[in-house]
Amino acid sequence: MQKVEVPGSNYEVIMAVVEIPAATDSGRHTHPGTEIGMVLEGDPTFLVDGHQPKAGDSFEVAAGVIHAAKTGDKAVKALVVYVVERGKPMTAPAN
Repeated sequence: MQKVEVPGSNYEVIMAVVEIPAATDSGRHTHPGTEIGMVLEGDPTFLVDGHQPKAGDSFEVAAGVIHAAKTGDKAVKALVVYVVERGKPMTAPAN
């Protein structure tokens, strides 16, 4: 994981490799900034719009949008970049 501040702003960029085990539901949640990423391994189902990217596909979730990810028989690995306001939690559960 890497975190850098965006000069002259109140934002930071966080880059991480996210691993979700097989047969897992991340739960509905939001981020205080944009999330972009690329699936490296596996076939998750993103519950923003039913989108199901495959390995090599990219995705984007806008700030504050409620979403979740589910995995099937295989674990999922993704390279994810978050652009968030400094000092805010990276993830918040959604009802």
